[in-house]
Amino acid sequence: MIIKNKVMSAIGWSSGTKLIGQLATWVTTIFVMRLLSPEDYGLIALAMMFITIFGILSDMGMGAVIVHATEIDDRKLQRIFGFVLFINFIIFVVLYFAAPIIAYFFTEPRLILMVRLLSLQFLLLAFETIPRALLVREMEFKKLSILNLASVVAGGFVSLYFAYNGYGAMSLVYAFLFTASARVIGTNLINIKFILPIFSIKEGLGDLKFGSLVSMDKVLLAFQNNSDVFVIGKLLGNEILGYYSVAMHFASLPMQRAMGTINPITMSAFSKVKSSKEEISYYFLKVVRISSFFTLPIFLGISVISPQLINVVLGSKWSLAILPMQVLCFIMPLRVVANLLPIVLKGIGSPGISIGNTFFSMSVMVVSFIIAGNWGILGVCMVWLCVYPIIFIVVMMRSKKVIGVDAFGVSKVMSRPLVCALMMYAGVWLFRSYFLAKIPGIQILILDILIGAAIYIVTSLLIQKETFSETINLLRKPKG
Repeated sequence: MIIKNKVMSAIGWSSGTKLIGQLATWVTTIFVMRLLSPEDYGLIALAMMFITIFGILSDMGMGAVIVHATEIDDRKLQRIFGFVLFINFIIFVVLYFAAPIIAYFFTEPRLILMVRLLSLQFLLLAFETIPRALLVREMEFKKLSILNLASVVAGGFVSLYFAYNGYGAMSLVYAFLFTASARVIGTNLINIKFILPIFSIKEGLGDLKFGSLVSMDKVLLAFQNNSDVFVIGKLLGNEILGYYSVAMHFASLPMQRAMGTINPITMSAFSKVKSSKEEISYYFLKVVRISSFFTLPIFLGISVISPQLINVVLGSKWSLAILPMQVLCFIMPLRVVANLLPIVLKGIGSPGISIGNTFFSMSVMVVSFIIAGNWGILGVCMVWLCVYPIIFIVVMMRSKKVIGVDAFGVSKVMSRPLVCALMMYAGVWLFRSYFLAKIPGIQILILDILIGAAIYIVTSLLIQKETFSETINLLRKPKG
């Protein structure tokens, strides 16, 4: 019961700060997108593809080792710190000297400076691993939530400042570095712990093995999630990649915020209940149910208002991003659940199953993207919509033996919020098509959102009243 209350309290607290941060981020992001061009966003997408993949290797899963360990002592922390320092320095050197090769491959010389500047973050990230992991281990999510909120909001204003002053794609580079620096400094201030590194691989072979499994899983997932960027950037060019990146950014932004809230809580919580399969199933389905209650109407809502959202908020220069955004939004609720699964498997000490799942998923998706790239940006989007659900069914079947839940169990939990979200989608589309067609853009966008929210609330009270009440009580008064 104590674990249950702490988990629900953590989700409630984190969700509140994430919502505020998301609103602030959306405001600054919208202004930045209006100032930058599709080519700018295509360029930053290429640079960030490599930073994301290497960023996963920056702690080699040592943060997960700290969270997962039954006991932790200073000697272990010193050894982990030394290893993480070494890894991050190597990553910085590799990226710095690989930047010209990356630029040559994509025929884009501007990537040299961008990749080299972004690689500077790895000289800082080593100092975040231990204090952050210790906070997650103790489920101190209130502190982490406030810190993440402050750093993300501040980073958004930094990007807006530089974009307004004509720095183009470099605006996003400077904002990324600022956000990472602020987060590292803040994490150390709220959890001050002076540790001298010990450089000893032999002592920590067991930790390194577990951490390597965790990192391998994340790297494979990163390859999968960035293979679409790679294919479009190489075959279709920066401008088309910019449209796709913005569509994916808007479509996945709620997922990124949701997973940023759920992932650390899930890892910590499931590491404490890993001995009970019944509890694992209970918490997994509970998180899926509550996250689906929020994410399904948001994703489908973004899809149905995409034409107004793009044209009114970003401007007509981004109109080619409308159709990809509409398609991608439909698969995002499933991706939220799929991205939750590896965190659960690691939390209960089964990273091997997660690696097998991710390797299978990555292999199928990469091949599919390469083939679909011949049909342009829409072909890539259709891979997500048509191939990814099949992959999800397979990985859930492989994971059932340890979490006790399969794709049928997940679909059953998601069915009611999905029905409500689809009714909301149909209602908004009908109102706009037959009653609101002559209303100016910004007004119809506001009315779409209000009508959609009203329909979802009413249908939820009729179809999923129990989940509605559970979620409201969770947000109203999280128990600690």
